[in-house]
Amino acid sequence: QLPGHTGGVTGLVFDRDNRLLLAATAGGVIHAWDHATARRVGTLGGYSPSPRHVSYSPDGNLLAAVYTDGSAAVWDWAEGVKSTHMPLLSKSSAARHACFSPDGQLLALACANGTVRTWHLKQLDPLHQQLLEGAGGAAGSPVRALAFSPSGLLLATAGDDGDVCLWNTNTRGQWTQTACLQGHAYAVNALAFSPCGQVLASGGNESAVRLWDATISGRRPAPGEQHARVISCLAHSPSGSQLAAGLADGGLCVWDAAAPHRWARLQGEHRRPIGRVLYSADGGLLASASDDGRVCIWSVPRPP
Repeated sequence: QLPGHTGGVTGLVFDRDNRLLLAATAGGVIHAWDHATARRVGTLGGYSPSPRHVSYSPDGNLLAAVYTDGSAAVWDWAEGVKSTHMPLLSKSSAARHACFSPDGQLLALACANGTVRTWHLKQLDPLHQQLLEGAGGAAGSPVRALAFSPSGLLLATAGDDGDVCLWNTNTRGQWTQTACLQGHAYAVNALAFSPCGQVLASGGNESAVRLWDATISGRRPAPGEQHARVISCLAHSPSGSQLAAGLADGGLCVWDAAAPHRWARLQGEHRRPIGRVLYSADGGLLASASDDGRVCIWSVPRPP
């Protein structure tokens, strides 16, 4: 367990080398930890407003931060300086989450007014962004979750009405909606593509994780419906062999992706909903963070 996060942990991410774990806090500070020794090795902050979400670029050089006022910025983590700042619009269209495309060329911002804005990071001006309307489902509903497929050709978005939207990009980089996956009765809080890109997991305010065949937009049976609670976050392991879900009751569920009836519930020191869960790049560690400021790191057993 990593201590000392004031105000709850709002963002969590491993660096590319699995050496550092970054934790953004509601107190306005991003902490860098050497998780092997539980030693804090650096900080970025203090920020006002405080960061609510952080995301690493695939090459590990950039860190995108979304702040509680709805603004977003991209940081050069190695230099510790802000490299770009996305102008943010109005209070109604404030950013809530950020996600880099797999090639690191695009940054997608999920917004409170039900839109997603995609930015070309080398051309940060209004002429090089695209607005995806209706990404949160029902008109004007906030976008609660978004995820790029490993190929970068698909973008999944979801919001309050329980629908999952799939967007496809063409050779000119324009996004169009190609499917609407229906099955959730309540809001969807989390989306995660498998490493192969063929399976999309979705979870939200109901006791079920649903698995979709992203290649044909067909639904697959959901694992562990009777075991989960309200699901706040999801993550596939890098090998695709496991799916982890952070729960609103402070627990974690981990499923065997090949045999979803095989599952385990992990109960650490979390006393509030788990808002972030992620695997390290080598799959050897699973990290979870909650609103109570606790960060727990779990060792993932290797398959026999």
